[in-house]
Amino acid sequence: MSLPLEASLFIAETNTGFWISVDDTGTDPLNEDTDGDGELDGEDLAPLNSLSCHDLDGDTCDECASGALVEPANDGPDRDSDGVCDAGDQDYDNDGVPDDQDLAPHDRFSCHDLDNDTCNECSSGTVMPVAADGPDLDEDGLCDAGDTDQDGDGVVDQDDSHPRNALLCHDLDSDTCDECATGTVVTTATDGTDTDSDGLCNAGDTDDDGDGIDDSQEALNGTDPTDEHDPPPNPWVNIPGGTFMMGQDGVATPVHQVTLSAYRIQKYEVTAGDYSDCVMAGKCPAADTGDSCTYQAAGKADHPINCVDWSLAQNYCYWLGGNLPTEAQWEYAARGSVGRIYPWGNDAPTCTLAQYLGCDGETVAVGSKLTGVSPFGLHDMAGNVWEWVADCYGSYPSEAQVDPTGPAGISVHVLRGGSWGGGGDSGVRSASRVYLDYKYKSGLLGFRCASPGQGWTADTQAPSFTDLTIDGGTASTKDQEVLVHLSGTDDMAIIAYCLKEDSAPPLTNATCWKPIAATATLSVDYLFTLSDINGQKTVYAWLNDAASNLSAPAQASIVLEHEVGDPGTDEWVTIPGGTFQMGSTDGDGDEEPVHQVTLSAYRIQKYEVTAGDYSDCVTAGECTVANTGGSCTYQAAGKEDHPINCVDWHQARAYCQWRGGDLPTEAQWEYAARGNNGHTYPWGNEAPDSTRLNYNGTIGETTAVGTYLTGVSSYGLFDMSGNVWEWVADWYSTYPSAAQVDPTGPGSGSSRVLRGGGWSGNSFYVRSAVRGSGSPGDRNNNLGFRCASPP
Repeated sequence: MSLPLEASLFIAETNTGFWISVDDTGTDPLNEDTDGDGELDGEDLAPLNSLSCHDLDGDTCDECASGALVEPANDGPDRDSDGVCDAGDQDYDNDGVPDDQDLAPHDRFSCHDLDNDTCNECSSGTVMPVAADGPDLDEDGLCDAGDTDQDGDGVVDQDDSHPRNALLCHDLDSDTCDECATGTVVTTATDGTDTDSDGLCNAGDTDDDGDGIDDSQEALNGTDPTDEHDPPPNPWVNIPGGTFMMGQDGVATPVHQVTLSAYRIQKYEVTAGDYSDCVMAGKCPAADTGDSCTYQAAGKADHPINCVDWSLAQNYCYWLGGNLPTEAQWEYAARGSVGRIYPWGNDAPTCTLAQYLGCDGETVAVGSKLTGVSPFGLHDMAGNVWEWVADCYGSYPSEAQVDPTGPAGISVHVLRGGSWGGGGDSGVRSASRVYLDYKYKSGLLGFRCASPGQGWTADTQAPSFTDLTIDGGTASTKDQEVLVHLSGTDDMAIIAYCLKEDSAPPLTNATCWKPIAATATLSVDYLFTLSDINGQKTVYAWLNDAASNLSAPAQASIVLEHEVGDPGTDEWVTIPGGTFQMGSTDGDGDEEPVHQVTLSAYRIQKYEVTAGDYSDCVTAGECTVANTGGSCTYQAAGKEDHPINCVDWHQARAYCQWRGGDLPTEAQWEYAARGNNGHTYPWGNEAPDSTRLNYNGTIGETTAVGTYLTGVSSYGLFDMSGNVWEWVADWYSTYPSAAQVDPTGPGSGSSRVLRGGGWSGNSFYVRSAVRGSGSPGDRNNNLGFRCASPP
C-alpha cells in the first residue's frame, strides 16, 4: 500500500505479521479498528471517524455499518441525488419543502394540502403557496394526479380531446359542435348537434331548426325548436265586441257601419297537420294532394291547408265546435276598429310582412311573418292563402248592420286576405273581397275558424274601493317614469291589471296586462313611463278576474312639466327616400296636375313645434318673441305643450335653422303626411272625426301636440291634419306636370305655402293634398310649423 510522502513510516514485524503505524494520524498501532466503526484501519478512509467508512455506490455518501461488513445497501444514501447526503440534507426528498415542514419528508410527491381539496403537490421552492398545491379540477374528491376524468365531463381523459375542459370532448360528426356524453364512450349520437347545419351549434343557436322562428318564440308557441316542420298549436284569440266601418273607398263599397258581438277566431290559418288530424279522426274527408297542395306533402305539416273547398273548410270548423267566420268578423279581426289598410297598418306590403304575389312562390309555415300581425295578434291575415268565410257573396248594404251574415241561397262564397300566388298589393288589403263557387279548390285557398264569443264575459263596474294614485298624488313631475299605486280590498278576485294612457278598453290579449296573485287585499306598485309629450297625463287602470270580467277603468292624472332643454317633444322621424304621386283630383284646382315626385331620404319632426320648444329658442337669443294674447300659445299658462302659433314664416324658419334644419319642402310635407299610398288623410281614407284630429272648431283652440293617437300618419307623425296650419319652405305657385326630383318650388313669389289645416277648418281643409298660402309676415292663432333636416 502507498502512503503520503510526507508521512514518516515505522514498520515492524511481529509474531502475527506486520502492523503499520501512521504517526501523524493518531491511529493506535495496537488496535486494528481504532474508531470502532467495524472497518479495519487499513481499509478505512477515515480510521478515526466512526461515521465515515466507504462510498460503495458512488453517490458521494457513506455511512458505517454496525458490523464488519460494509455493503452498498448500508452505505450512506443521497436519496434525492442532490449531492447532499441524507444525514446532512435539510430537504430529504428534494421536493422544495424543508423536512421540518414536510408532512412526508421521504416522499417528494406529497407535502401539504393548503386548500383542503384533499390534494397536494410540491412546489419548486421552500414556500408552498395554494397555487402550487395539488388541484382537483372537477371537485370530485379525486386529485387530478390520480383522476382519470379530470374535468368530470363523463369522458375518460384518454378518450377526451380536451381532458381539462368540461364543455369540450369530441366532434365526431365534423359539424363543428361537440358535447360530452354521460359515459366513457362518446358517439355521434351524443356528440353536440347543429340541427340546421348553419354552422351554429344548437347550444348557441337562437333558431335551432332554421325555420325562421326564434327558439324562444317556439317555446311560447308550444312547438319543437329542433323540428322545422312542427306546426304550432292554433290558439283561439278573443275578439271583444265593437263597432267599425266596414269596406274601403275604391276597394269595397259602400263603406258602412258594422257592430259585432264578441267572438273567437283562430290565431293561425288551419295547417295541413291540423287538417290531417281531422282526417285521422274520421271527421274530415282527405284534401287533394299533388302540385302545390300541402296535404300529406313532405315538410309542409306547418303550412296552411289548401286545395279544400268551402264545404271541407266548414266541415273542419264544425269538428272544432265552431264555424267559418262571417265576412264582417274576418275583416274586423284583420284591421280592428282603426280601419287599417293592411293588418299591420298602412305601410305598403313587403315579403317580410306577408307571403303574397312575388315572394317565394308557394305557401310558407303559418306564423312566419312576425311583423305582419293584425291589431289582435292574428297571423297571415294578409297573404299565404285566401281564406274562405261563411258568407255568400253579395253587394254591401249602405245602412248600419249588427252581426251581419250576408245573403243566403247563393252558390258563390267570399274569400278574404289574398294569397302567395294571386291578388298582389290590392289583394292583401284587409277590405279586399273575391268570390268563387263553393266547390272550387286551389293551392291558393285555405281557411281559419271562428266560434261564438269568448271575449270579456261582462263589463263590471270598477270596484269602488280601488285607489289609484300617481307619485303619491303629487300634481306634477319632471320625470317621465312615475310610480302608479293601486290598492283596496280585492272582492273581485283580480288576477291581472292593465295601465295605459288612453281610455279605450284593452283587449284580452293586450300586452299591457300584468298578472297578480288573487289575494284578499289588492296592492300594486308599478313604475309606469308616461308618453314623451309635456302636459297633463291621465293614466287609466283596468282589472280582470279569472272569468274574464273586465272592470270599468279607474284613473288619475299628473302634469308632465316642460323644462328648458327637455327633449320631450323633440323627436325626429326618418322618412326613407321614395316616389309618390303628389296632388289630388278631388280638391281645388291648385292640387292639380297630379305629378310624380321622387324624394331623397330626410328627417322631419314627429310633432308640431310646441310653445315650450319655441320659448327655449327665444331664451337662447336665437328667436324673436311670438305674439301673445287671445288664442296665441306663447307664454300662455298651461300651453307649453300646445303647438306654437302666432308666428310668421321668418320666425318659423329661424327656429328650424337654430335646430340645424329648415322648414320642410311642400313635397316633403305631403309625402310625410300621406306616404306612397295616396291616402286622403294621414290615417287613411276614412272620414275625419273628433277622435282623430282637432278641427272644425270643435274645441275652439289648439290642443296639446300628440293628443290624437288614432290620427297619425303612416310614418307615425302626429297632427299632420288639424291643430295648426304648418308653414313649409316653398313659395306658392301652380304645380308642374313633369316628374320632379327633390323639388323646392319656385325661386320667388308673394306668398308661402301652408299645409295640414288648423283647429278651425272643416274636413275639406284637413286633407293631405290641400294647399293653403299666406304672406310670409302673417301671424295668427291658426299658423304653426314643424322642422325637417337631412337624414
